[in-house]
Amino acid sequence: MLTVWDWLVYYANEAGRTWWGPKVALSLILFAIGPVIVRLLQGRIRKLGLDGDDRLRWQVTARNFVFGVMLLSLVVVWAQQIQSVMLSVVAIAAALVLAGKEVLLCLSGSAYRTFTGAFKIGDRIEIAGWRGDVIDHGPLATTLLEVGPGRDGHQVTGRLLVLPNALFMSHPVVNESFTDEFVLHAFEVSVALAQWRQAEKLLFDAANEVCSPWIEEARTWLGGRLDRWSVVPVTLEPRVQAFASGSEQVRLSVRVPVAARRKGRVEQEILHLFLDGMVALRAPPAASPPV
Repeated sequence: MLTVWDWLVYYANEAGRTWWGPKVALSLILFAIGPVIVRLLQGRIRKLGLDGDDRLRWQVTARNFVFGVMLLSLVVVWAQQIQSVMLSVVAIAAALVLAGKEVLLCLSGSAYRTFTGAFKIGDRIEIAGWRGDVIDHGPLATTLLEVGPGRDGHQVTGRLLVLPNALFMSHPVVNESFTDEFVLHAFEVSVALAQWRQAEKLLFDAANEVCSPWIEEARTWLGGRLDRWSVVPVTLEPRVQAFASGSEQVRLSVRVPVAARRKGRVEQEILHLFLDGMVALRAPPAASPPV
């Protein structure tokens, strides 16, 4: 029957015939003689008769030097095994990065949003073709209440958009309400070339009529924000610009200051007044009563 001693002798013999036996033995020797050398050096330093601070400094230096040599020796002894372990660690790390790439991108996108202040809860944003009001944002995803239809619509569609934060790292974010209370809103209408002058005046008058109740408040609010950001002064009153659109059409672009949450409603009010005016222009004159 094999005793414990027999097993120890057996494993010692096996270790001696393998690569790790001598390395383990050398490591044990280093651990054994290292503290002894430190004690010998510190004893010699004490006998030099140095001042307290100098003696302590030399003792600490001697101890750190011996331990540094021990560590370097162990690294040399186990260099091959350390290299194998490091390669395994790098391989595992690479696998984790590849497997969790999207998660890391989402976390990076969340950090990007936080540090840049790109938007906050309640802002209306557009990213990668998706547009809506931000109702929630977390470390992995941002939730929007979709607004549309398309880029020109301002009605809630009833759909919920959950976008991964990774989109913020590859697509620009358009914040339509970054000035909070009031914003500048622009939209276009197309008219026939023959009537563009009358249409321009009708559109300008409609914009001024609709926006007149809050124009002063909007001018004060937006002017303060633009001054704070050192932006070149911008005309904040309603304005209309004409652009050529083919040989028979003219595009009229109107820009007005509106409350951030009333862009769609204000746009519709202006369009209704404008279209009523255009219909009146095209109406035939009333017939003269018979004499």
